[in-house]
Amino acid sequence: MVSVKRPNPYSTPNKPKRSSFLTIRNVLLVLIVWQAISFLLKSSKGGDSQNLRSSGGLQDALNDFENKALQMESHVQASIQDEIQHLVHDKKPISIEKVPEHLPHEEVHLSDHIETEEDEKSPDEIIHHEEIDIPEPRKVEPVVQQVEVNFNANSNVVLTKHGTGPTQVGFVADFEHDRQNAAFRQHPLPKKGRHVHKVAELLNEDVNSIHDCEYIEDRRWRQHKACRDPDTELVVYNPAAFPKIFCGHQVKPLQAVKLPEHCHEPIHLSPDEKDPPVHGPGMHPVIIQTTFGAKVHEDVHKVKHCDVPCQIEGGAFKARELFIAGSDWRITRTWDDPYINPNARVERTDYRRDIFYSTTSFDSSIPLTFYDFTKYNLRESPVLEFDKLGNKATYLLDAKCNASPIRRQKWFAAVDAVMETEAYGSCYHNKDLDEGETIETMEGRIKLYQKNRIALVFETGGEKDHITEMVWEALMSGSVPAILGASNLAKHLPRNSAIFASDFNSWDKFANYTKFVASDKNLWESYQAWKKDEKELAAFEDRYSFARTDENCRMCRWAYSKLYGLGWDHSKQEVTATHIERKLCVDAETKRVVHPFTEHWTGASPIIDKKDECPGYGVASDAEIKLPGATIKRTVYHHDGVTDMVFHDIEGVDDDIVLRIEIAVKNSEGAFFRDTHTLVKGSHTPLVSSATIQDRYSKVTVLANWETTIISPEEGVFEIHFPSHKDDDADTELRRVRVVTEDLIELYDKLTEYYPSSFTKTMIQDFIDPLEMYYIGIEDK
Repeated sequence: MVSVKRPNPYSTPNKPKRSSFLTIRNVLLVLIVWQAISFLLKSSKGGDSQNLRSSGGLQDALNDFENKALQMESHVQASIQDEIQHLVHDKKPISIEKVPEHLPHEEVHLSDHIETEEDEKSPDEIIHHEEIDIPEPRKVEPVVQQVEVNFNANSNVVLTKHGTGPTQVGFVADFEHDRQNAAFRQHPLPKKGRHVHKVAELLNEDVNSIHDCEYIEDRRWRQHKACRDPDTELVVYNPAAFPKIFCGHQVKPLQAVKLPEHCHEPIHLSPDEKDPPVHGPGMHPVIIQTTFGAKVHEDVHKVKHCDVPCQIEGGAFKARELFIAGSDWRITRTWDDPYINPNARVERTDYRRDIFYSTTSFDSSIPLTFYDFTKYNLRESPVLEFDKLGNKATYLLDAKCNASPIRRQKWFAAVDAVMETEAYGSCYHNKDLDEGETIETMEGRIKLYQKNRIALVFETGGEKDHITEMVWEALMSGSVPAILGASNLAKHLPRNSAIFASDFNSWDKFANYTKFVASDKNLWESYQAWKKDEKELAAFEDRYSFARTDENCRMCRWAYSKLYGLGWDHSKQEVTATHIERKLCVDAETKRVVHPFTEHWTGASPIIDKKDECPGYGVASDAEIKLPGATIKRTVYHHDGVTDMVFHDIEGVDDDIVLRIEIAVKNSEGAFFRDTHTLVKGSHTPLVSSATIQDRYSKVTVLANWETTIISPEEGVFEIHFPSHKDDDADTELRRVRVVTEDLIELYDKLTEYYPSSFTKTMIQDFIDPLEMYYIGIEDK
């Protein structure tokens, strides 16, 4: 995939140089002088130099060249001016104040293409530009509005702050104005009663008897008082694309269910009212399919010896495109060399489109390998005797002799030119098989390698991690392999176990060294020492330990961890617990949360001598939190690996209050990602606020269902602002906060970027568009 470096529309262009020899005028003047000298020399040879001087011929020639040069320069300048005019969209007046002299190296980024002059004027002097033509970049998003910026001459403080403010590199017209006027906030919100007709149709009820329990008014979620009456008949409708469970009832996508009674259980997605276990009983089954979104075939096989309940459709064993039931993921599985099949090349960012890979690359989600512990146990590789082997190189290649990407015919020819070779295959065949010998079986090929001191192995390509059976058979033979193959092959094999062509910058040097090893007993035997090196053998076995498990089982493990947001050890290909343990604990006295995060409130008494209570799945804490001048009633739920806080009543809030969440994440200097929920589509996205922090182990996302400010003022801290209001109906306002924790997967995630995992996308989607509740009866206005 080609990587394209896009220009930064907010960077300041380089200043034009004040002088340069290679200008249009200087080049033309050089041409004029050269033509004049040539003309003079020709005339002198003809003996008519005196007549030339007297007639003014040289002067006329110079004048003629100068006139042509001036005309050419005029045309060039006119073309440049036309191009500049074409780039200019409009004209904007900009007022600029001078930068203080005590900041001589800083630049003031007032727009995409303005920078201050470097002069010697006094600090109090102001430069006024009446009007400046600025060519603006085309089709740049987001659009940064042009603003007037004022500076105090005695400090570096920006008086009118619409950007990030003064920094070590000057004022940056960045995103703060956009953050205060976010474009996603302008999107239309769903209308009240948008699914009433659908619900009435599903339940065969009169449409006039179905009313919203929860609705949006003045851009705030409200809950109708009638819905708190235990005698009111309630209905729930699921607008999401996945099923949800409420009060023991599964509500399928786009379906409605009448509730026989009121309940206060959390809505959850897991079939069981408990977190999916990492190991053992209670694990939900995973099904590998050949068709996206299709019903599971009757021809389904159980994958044996798998620690995850794993099933696979019959046609999936050899299919190159696989799918996981209940997900949108597409998995490309192939053993091909990427040099031969470009579809086998892994693109890291494809996970953002729910595209994943199972290839021979160790950077694929479910790596494949030709190494098999049952066939190639390197501990059983024999130690052969140098003197009993032929001083030759064995070559067994039988197909694709002239593979163009790696040019292996050149490497073989170089070896063949300096030492004797025995090529038993169809490629460069020079040796016939004796009776009883064969290249058709692994055992037969290993015996042929064991006849000589060198085993030549030339792969089709040099793609990283792609190592075929030829390499493993050569290692198992006891001869010294001389290998042309994967670019990182040396990192895969035991140290000093083979000669690597990648260590040489020419095939001649490779050939000469191979010959030298074959003729030097001590050097040749040094390539056998790894077989007695327990540290090297143990490191190799650890590196390939994942190969002890069937690739279909490993795919089910990987899918299970992704479906439920569990930890994943990529190198071992195993499901693990998350780095931040998924259990909810509250302080026994204050009922405030102490795990997986600590709950603090502005003005609330600190938690002293905390005593944890960890009730597990479901309702964990019903509490009334007393603050100076305010009372907050809230319930905390734990379900599906997330923590929800529902605020029922907020009384007497005259000043802003802040919920402070402290969690074990070392986001350096409080770095965080703002409004991360906008990466997931949802009908109520404009009302939601969110932020994400992460370190090398964990990612934590906090969401609130109202327009507010969520920041990370320091390492491991979120602050959520509750604005003050004096609303007589405040008890009907519905506010929710969700905390999502998961592990950072180094295979996909980078510390400098954020994209939600499949699990987090589901949890964000569930939060943005929750289960809708309606009541049946006469609307109470």
